[in-house]
Amino acid sequence: PEIVLETYRSALRTYLSVDPPQREKAEGMMAALDKFVASQQGGEAAKQLTDVYLGIGVQLQRQMKELTAYGHAEKAEQVAAAFGDLLDRVAARPDADTWRIRTWLAQTNLQIGQGLSGDAAEAYITRAKESYEAIVAAAEKDENYAPDVDALLAVRMKLGECLAAQGEFKQAI
Repeated sequence: PEIVLETYRSALRTYLSVDPPQREKAEGMMAALDKFVASQQGGEAAKQLTDVYLGIGVQLQRQMKELTAYGHAEKAEQVAAAFGDLLDRVAARPDADTWRIRTWLAQTNLQIGQGLSGDAAEAYITRAKESYEAIVAAAEKDENYAPDVDALLAVRMKLGECLAAQGEFKQAI
């Protein structure tokens, strides 16, 4: 199973990293990964798949930063769109309701939005804001959801960043 998972991961990373990203092929690969993991016994394979997606996400973040730093904004937007597909897939995973996954999704959407401009940036900042709001709501509903008070405070501050980026300064305070 490890070799199969690694093969799928490598193919997915390639589809998302080429210029331009091959979004349809990447979607097909993610569907194949989901199907493969569903055929495995136990929850460990599902956790491994989420970790695979998170690892690829970190690599795509790095790629976007490099593209932006070298003045390739259009290519960065293409990678961001493909990255958005991956984020949607992670958000739909059964284990996506954890503090770790939710905060990673929110933070990643915010970072993507901050690295883009115009409508492309707004879409990711909105996604980040909605994610942070959901995290705060979950923490208010379950006092054990957040790892500690400081982590929840950090989420509230990031929510404020999102609101400020959208011009909602009074709500950001």
